[in-house]
Amino acid sequence: MDVEERIVELAAEVKRLNDLCYGAGDSPLPDADYDALKDELAALVAEHPEFELADSPIGKVNAPAELTAPTVRHARPMLSLGEGDGRAGRGLR
Repeated sequence: MDVEERIVELAAEVKRLNDLCYGAGDSPLPDADYDALKDELAALVAEHPEFELADSPIGKVNAPAELTAPTVRHARPMLSLGEGDGRAGRGLR
């Protein structure tokens, strides 16, 4: 299987899993396995941007628009989970 085929295959699988998770409310894979698929896809696209699909699931919010909340301005910034682990992200420098 060449790189372009693998990108197409991974993108289709990530989209399928997104639909299952956000449509049916259940994912057949543990989060770590899903993350590994999405990470592999992101790495391949970074190395071969010419093969990135127009509808690639990379860098997109996984939930469909009807399941996302309206934009709300918070008194304190909302941090991602990745940023929330660090002391700097909580103002504890």
